[in-house]
Amino acid sequence: MVIQFLKHDAHIPNFELLPYKQPLVTLGKFFHHHPTPQPRSRALLVRWVWRGALNGAHRGDTVSTRNALERIVSTNEERSVQLMLEMVKESPKTMPEVEDAFNYRFAASKLLALALIDLGPRDLESGAPIDLGALLNTSDRNMALPRVIASIAGSHGGLVRSAANRLAHPQRAGIRRHLLEVTDPEILASHGISEEARQALRNGDAARFLSLRVAYLRPLFHRFFARHARWEEPDRPSLSSLLIPD
Repeated sequence: MVIQFLKHDAHIPNFELLPYKQPLVTLGKFFHHHPTPQPRSRALLVRWVWRGALNGAHRGDTVSTRNALERIVSTNEERSVQLMLEMVKESPKTMPEVEDAFNYRFAASKLLALALIDLGPRDLESGAPIDLGALLNTSDRNMALPRVIASIAGSHGGLVRSAANRLAHPQRAGIRRHLLEVTDPEILASHGISEEARQALRNGDAARFLSLRVAYLRPLFHRFFARHARWEEPDRPSLSSLLIPD
């Protein structure tokens, strides 16, 4: 039930992409007591998942986990949700950025990977939607999202290690060559690559390719995180819970 909620409601398509594992414990208790929550509660729980992932509240130390579990009221679904939301109300000072160093073992990089996957990546050769199971079914999790550029000298060298140099695509020999052979702009867009960036890569200007991709992806990523966390929206419970009975 929890896995299905994370997949279909929170749009985290694979357990390996969950930034922190603490929500599994908390949601497990919540759904045990409230197996069929109202649509409004489900929507607010999605905010809880994403806000805690973005601000680090779901890191999962013993104290915070116990605190989260104690906020679940067995007899009151919506009160439970409101108490859970109080734990994640602080918006982070910084968000994961596309130019940050990418390491799949860390929560920030998993959030960046989710943002790349949200673009709906398509296979560079066939154009078919990427099979996320194949993408993540690898023993080397840090290489699940392959690099476009192996290395680069100069001030842009750090971007080689960033999400700007990663594709949500199965590992494949000649990934850069396949990228250059793409003729469909929609396939490029599904990987957050503009035609201008692809042309820079074709011209051998790897630094410009990475800089252009950072500029292209940054606003998309910010909108992606905002869409799921909904920091600026009211977290009121369902209207039915606010009605005063006669």
